[in-house]
Amino acid sequence: MRGLIRRRMPDGYGLPHALWSRAAVRALVKQRCGVFLAVRTMGTYLARWDFTPQMPLRRAYEQRPAEVRRWLRQEH
Repeated sequence: MRGLIRRRMPDGYGLPHALWSRAAVRALVKQRCGVFLAVRTMGTYLARWDFTPQMPLRRAYEQRPAEVRRWLRQEH
């Protein structure tokens, strides 16, 4: 399962999920192995496999702080 998760996104396996979540991995396990696991159990497996929850950054990568400050001073 770990290899499958690393190779593709959920939609690559025909799953109706955009990103990997406990529910998406659970659906993949059901699809590939025919085993139904609880979402909480899937979280335990993901933690054992060193997949951790990721939080999005609070600012855009492309943001240029100097230009934002200048815009705030001059135009806003």
